[in-house]
Amino acid sequence: MKRTSCFQIVLAGIARSGAVRCGLLAAALAAGAWAGTFGTVVPIGGNASDIVLDEPRGVLYIANFTANRIEEMSTSDLTISRSINVSPQPGAMALSPDGRYLVITHYGNFAPPLGQANGLTVVNLVSGDHQVYTLGASPLGVAFGNDGQALILTLNDFLLFDPASGGLRTLDTVAGVIAKTLPVPSNTFPPNITTGSLAASKNGFFIYGLTDQVEFAYDVRNKILNAGLYSSSPTMGPRVVSVSADGSVVASGWSVTDQRRGALYEFPNPGGALSVGTHVIDSVNNVIYAQIPEQPDPPPAPISATSCLPDGRCVTITEAPATSGSPSKPLLPV
Repeated sequence: MKRTSCFQIVLAGIARSGAVRCGLLAAALAAGAWAGTFGTVVPIGGNASDIVLDEPRGVLYIANFTANRIEEMSTSDLTISRSINVSPQPGAMALSPDGRYLVITHYGNFAPPLGQANGLTVVNLVSGDHQVYTLGASPLGVAFGNDGQALILTLNDFLLFDPASGGLRTLDTVAGVIAKTLPVPSNTFPPNITTGSLAASKNGFFIYGLTDQVEFAYDVRNKILNAGLYSSSPTMGPRVVSVSADGSVVASGWSVTDQRRGALYEFPNPGGALSVGTHVIDSVNNVIYAQIPEQPDPPPAPISATSCLPDGRCVTITEAPATSGSPSKPLLPV
């Protein structure tokens, strides 16, 4: 796999605490072979774009993108206990550290002649009140630091949002942050970002994010945002970011960065699918649990045979490879 990043040097100095054993990737390396369906299927009547676990309340919040609502699923009996109607296209969500606010982003990047409908919804889980805010650009992800502020990534900006007061300020622009860390002309920046994922460390000190061409880290305590461009082949999928409890290990797509060692690991033979697969870091047992779909096997080469006649003319017969609907080799020994 090929991954080129101008960001790794920046990351190396961010996290300073916590140790991860060399066996960190033991489970992850074998996880690509996992397959099949497990668990209980809970229908929600739409397509889920994000989920947030609220352990004290015993519920899972599910952003139902197509039904324009947030489903509350009880973790005890796996039933939808209630639904919260919200603005259209609820995309990403984050729960404040004190468990009081659920922040929901709405992706409304419509093509003309339809207007833009980008915004935020804040649900006060204590009082039940809702507040709706308008955003100038489409939000791609949101995550909370331990200061109670939500970091929001949009197509154009990094924003800090205070759900208690509704205060919203621009931390920096995407292009501006990259220009501060990379010596490249501004016209080399990606014109826009189509997908993104954010995740915070358990201690709330660090937030990491990934888009199609940009990766970034936010130091919550010092209010420092660092970002950089990257390129990868295949695409950096699944489009998921997972962070260890202390922020020292970050899994982004099919790569893993160990901040303490300044090392970069890769899952084997990743396929690069954006919407299939996931991972999570278990900091207690120092293990990454992951499903990273692998690249499909290359198609079999055609089989050719050539026969020559006595007069010198030759005939080549080529047999086409087996189609996807037929096995390329016997299922049982023969």
